[in-house]
Amino acid sequence: MRYLLIILSLTFLNANWESNYFVDEFGDLTKDPYISTIQYGGFSNSATTNSMLKVKFIIKKDDVAIQLYEYGGTTPVKTSGSSKEYRIKIKVDDEVYEIDGHHLGNRLSLGNWRNREEKSLQLINTILNNESIKFKIYGSYSDEYSFYLKSSNFAEVYKDTYPNYDIDLALEKIDAQHKAKIEEDKLFEKKMLESNEEIEKHIRIGGYITGVALILLLGYLL
Repeated sequence: MRYLLIILSLTFLNANWESNYFVDEFGDLTKDPYISTIQYGGFSNSATTNSMLKVKFIIKKDDVAIQLYEYGGTTPVKTSGSSKEYRIKIKVDDEVYEIDGHHLGNRLSLGNWRNREEKSLQLINTILNNESIKFKIYGSYSDEYSFYLKSSNFAEVYKDTYPNYDIDLALEKIDAQHKAKIEEDKLFEKKMLESNEEIEKHIRIGGYITGVALILLLGYLL
């Protein structure tokens, strides 16, 4: 009960976003920036119900990663070996949509290797245009994570960190790529159909010639 009261109180905190830089293997700052925030919620599994959850978002201009800290600890949930599939449900106002997530190491990424950029950009765009977003993340077995994401000063920090990046243009390019792929698939399907029709035509002609040849051969033998 004590944890639940803490979670409910922390949920309404308007956590700020801040910009920082990744470090290299020597611990020195690189020129690769990212934006982060800490939010709070609750998690449940076979061993606990509604325990404290700390969530860290690490956002680059076109990528989103999430770290989950059970019991509000200092070490994020980790996976060993291959990545594990997670299901992420996001609610904005009355609209709910679902995306796949993959947890590898200590980070949860959106989508898969094919559409990770697209799903990340869509979420970034959602944060830019909404004050609060509800998350439900379903992991292995009975693992369930729930929290609110507050946008607070995200738009300001994102634009200051990536002043030359146009997210709308990036999404338009991805949409154009999808449309081009659809047209490419249609053209391929059309060519395959024409090719099959041509093959069937040759088979029919070949069968006709073979039949005529057999008739002439039989006539000659008789």
